[in-house]
This record gives sequence, structure tokens and C-alpha cells, in this order.
Amino acid sequence: MGQRDALCYMCALRMSIMYQAPPPAPPSRLRLPQTEGVEGTIHDDGAPFVDEAYHPHFSIVYETPRSALRFFDVETGENLDVIACQNLPFLCCACLGLYQFMDYVHAPAVAAAIRTSPYIDSDRLSVNVNVHRSMSFLWLMVSTVFYGAHGREGALPNPFAVIPEEHCNFKDFFMSDLRARILQYTTYSHAELKDRKTPVGYEIYLREIARRSKNAVIGTQPQTIQAFIYSPENEGVIVDICSEHHRVKDLAGGDVVPPQYCSNRCDGVINYGVLYEYVQPYLEKIGWWVNDGAAGGQLKHFVVEGTATIAFNLQHSNIMLIGNYRKMKRDLSQSPWFAYGERVGAFSLQEIIANPILPFFFPEGVASVPWMAEANESTVQIEKRSRCERVSADQQHLEEQRVNPQQMAAQRVFGFGRYKFHSAGREDVDVRMLGSGRPFVLEIISPSRQRVTPQDLAVFEEAVNKSEKGSVEISDLRVTDADITVRLARHSQSKVKKYRCVVWCSRAIVDPEHDDYFQAVNAVKDLDIEQRTPVRVLHRRSMQVRPRMIHSIRLMPLNAHWFLMDLETQAGTYVKEFVHGDMGRTKPHLGALLNGRTDIIQLDVLGMEMEGL
Repeated sequence: MGQRDALCYMCALRMSIMYQAPPPAPPSRLRLPQTEGVEGTIHDDGAPFVDEAYHPHFSIVYETPRSALRFFDVETGENLDVIACQNLPFLCCACLGLYQFMDYVHAPAVAAAIRTSPYIDSDRLSVNVNVHRSMSFLWLMVSTVFYGAHGREGALPNPFAVIPEEHCNFKDFFMSDLRARILQYTTYSHAELKDRKTPVGYEIYLREIARRSKNAVIGTQPQTIQAFIYSPENEGVIVDICSEHHRVKDLAGGDVVPPQYCSNRCDGVINYGVLYEYVQPYLEKIGWWVNDGAAGGQLKHFVVEGTATIAFNLQHSNIMLIGNYRKMKRDLSQSPWFAYGERVGAFSLQEIIANPILPFFFPEGVASVPWMAEANESTVQIEKRSRCERVSADQQHLEEQRVNPQQMAAQRVFGFGRYKFHSAGREDVDVRMLGSGRPFVLEIISPSRQRVTPQDLAVFEEAVNKSEKGSVEISDLRVTDADITVRLARHSQSKVKKYRCVVWCSRAIVDPEHDDYFQAVNAVKDLDIEQRTPVRVLHRRSMQVRPRMIHSIRLMPLNAHWFLMDLETQAGTYVKEFVHGDMGRTKPHLGALLNGRTDIIQLDVLGMEMEGL
């Protein structure tokens, strides 16, 4: 008999269902030597139990709480959110440890990360699992060897036979099973779990909590002890888990296996011929499917290298606060402003609003999120890049720092990356926002605290209104849903805005009541104008002609050349350009209507009509 490959009990059980073969013996029926001091059935030397009789090609591996500890003995890397190790004996060649260590390593490790997270008052939990498509190809290829069980030794499934749909995607069944294991630890409070001790990996769960807490005492209570309710809607605490193995991931890259089969959302049928024609040659090429028999012999077996990597990330669903702001001073930009590597102004409107609020949602401290060029890459992708690629990326990153305003904001703006500021449009830096204010949304990104009371909101309003000498006032602050940003964008395009400005006219209007041009302007109703993109925003706006409407104008003379002007306009109207004409780019403009040259000195927004927010 040639060398046997290791196959974990869970993979063997699923393959037996797939091929309607007798299942392997369940762990409860195995007679294993008992060892005192560790809960469960334990092999006395710390190695897993191995069944050599069930299958002619595979040794069926049964992990125990004691045997699973060997995973941590050879684990590499200091990142607690990445689980992987090399040179692990008795490693399942089908799942590369994903199913094999799901109960004793992966589920308790993720559960421990949840318990040591800062989300102390959340009650919802979402668990998202993604497995690289290449793992499905490997698992299915191993299953074709499993097909040759007792009574059909060496046989393979017919290449034209269609693989059952429920077994085609390793991600689907692994996702549901891993999620169920994690929820065993989180649907009860930590204290209740201690009394129940039902998850088989409970001891490793406690061990991981101590390791993450940097506390050598196993059994120390974590900070997040509440029971969670599972939510499929990505609300509350969100756990994103991804898994892959770098040696086989090219199987699903589109160059080895035809692209139509390379997505986890593939709807087409797959037959076994795809495995024989594409997957098997690739495994032979990388040395994972080798023949140790004599010339002409068929003693092939799998040679796998290290476990699949599991990387996970915890975050909290964002919290949306909506309200209205009034900007009471000029020369205040809405967002941080950087030019030529230097900051313009000491602070911005969004900082005045956000800075007093952020400490409530991040009681552990508001640390800015470092700006990274690779911020959108997964941990697995970053760790698997070559040294040359990393050096090149670092050089590019340093170059971007010199000119990237995001990088400068990360260094100089309090709470950078911890929130987003949305508003229904924006006023220029030298324009005040008066009246009832402009609607805004403060989106808190992955906050540590979730529960906000009306009293908390009142405290937020008072803190903002008292800061920076009353430069900004907010009102009607409340919690809203995530769809508010869509509604805000939609309403900002349909609103009517009211302005008051101080204007100058070159033509002296001594007797306004008898000036035909003056009276005609005050009689304007729904005047259609056309505005080319203003010169002052050409560097960031596309060149086009925008039709706009002036609903009404009211001129109030201060003297023969100076006037107060109240006007109502369609959203998106460039009021300054309507007044001075922007070198003829706005037609008609106020100067043409008054038969003179006009200019604007000051501008205030008095109000905006928005409903349904």
C-alpha cells in the first residue's frame, strides 16, 4: 500500500454524502484513551486519532482539544487576526485545515476576537465568510479520489457526470458551518457560556481571550460580555472572514480553469471532466499531486504545503446622525482645506461639528486612521506580495505623501477616517449659512459605542454650539438610517434656496420706483438662465452649460449704487456668477437686467426647502 493522504472527518463525511457511501464512524463511537485535565475525549500523546480502515487511500483524521493545540505550536506570524501555519502533521489535503480545525481553532479564535473587541454595548452580530474559489476546485479534486472507496478501489467519477450543485461550492457549506460554530459562543453572554461549556473548543476560546488581552491568566473576563443576536443585514458588529491558499489560488485566476467556472457565484453546471482536464494538471505542475509508484504504477498522493490562511476583520456598522447646521461666520470652509502642502485655515465646519461628538463613540480614544495606499487590499493580499512589490509600493506611497491631501489630512485632522461628513450641498468659504440651516449627516465609521439617548444628543448640540465662539450652530440632531445619504443627495438636487446678498451696480439708480430696469428685476418670476461652468471651478468641474431658474428677485436700495438683494433660485445656481456675469458665461445676469455692471460683495444663504428627510 502506498502513502496515505490525510482527510479530516468533516470532509470525509461530506464526501460520503456526495457519493452515497457509508459514512465514517462519528467521533462519539471512537474508543480513545482518556486524559484528565482537559474537557472532552483526548488522545494521550497529543496527536489526532487516525482511522486507517475506513478508506483504502485516505487516513481519516479526528481532531481533539489536545491534538488541536499542535496548530498553535507551529503557528507563524504575530498578527492575531490571521490564522495559518506551516509544516502541520496530519493536515487534511481537501480543506487544508479549514474544516479540520473549525471547531478547535477557527471558531473559538474568531469568537475570542469578538469578546475582546471594544463594541461593549452592541447587541447585533453579522458574520460574513468568503472562501477563494480555488479551494472548491481542490476540494472537488480530492473528492474524485475519495470516490474510489471499498468496492470500487481506484475508480473515478465519469468525466461527463455533473457534480451535484449542493457540493460544487466549498464556500457555501463552509460558510454556514463556520458561522454556526461562531454563534455557539456569541448567542449567549460570556457568563452563560461559562456555565454551559457546550462548544467543544471552549478551552481554546478562553486561551485566545487571554492571549488577545495580553493577560496570561486564562479565565479573565473579557470586556465584551453580552449576548448577541445574529443579523444577516450587516448591522451591529460585523465580522468579515476570508480564506485562501496562495499556492492554489491561480486555479481560479481565469488562466488555468476557464473563467466561467472561476466565480463563487457561478450558475453553470460543472462536470468532473473540468477537474481532470484543468485542475489535475495544475496540481501535478506545482507538485501537489505526485506519483511515488514505480514506472507505470499508480501510487499517487497529495503533497500539501501549510494550512489555508484565514484572515478576519471586525468592525461596527456605521451610525448616522442627521441635523441642521448654521454657519455664523465667514472664511470657514466646510471641510479641511489643503493647498500646496499647507493647510488653509485653522479648522473647518465639519471639524467643529465632529470633534466634540467623536469621543463619545470612541471612549478608548479617537485615533486617526493612517492613510495607506494599500488600504483597500486584504491582509492576505498584502502578506503574499513579493519583496520587490512591497518595496515598489512603499516608494510610491512616499511619493504620494508629498502631494496627497488625504495623507496630510491623516496627519493633521483630528479623527481622520473615523467619520464622514455629508451635507445637502455646500456654501462657499466666504458665505454664511443662516435661517433654519443646512441638513447634514455625520456618519460615524465603526464606532465602539452604539446606543445614543436623546440626552446624549442634547449634550452633543450644546457642546458644538459652545465651541469656537459660536461659529457653528447645530439643531434637531437625531439618529437616522443608512439610506439617508441617498435621500440627502436626491433632495439636494430638488430644493429651492433663498439668498441675501450685498450688490453694487455701476449705473446710479437714483429713483428706483421710476426706474424701468429696477422695477423689471423686482418683477422677475421664474427667469430661465444658462450658466457655463464658472471660471473659478473649472479646475474641478466639467465644462458644460447648465440651465437654471431664478424664481424671484427683490432689490432693496441702500443708496444709488448699493443694494440688498433677496432671491430664490433653483438648486445648483451659481449666485455669484448670476450677479457679475462671469465674463458673459451666465446669460442673462443681473448686470444685463439692470443695464449696468454689477458685482457681489457679500452673500448669505437664508434657507432651503427640503422635506422628507
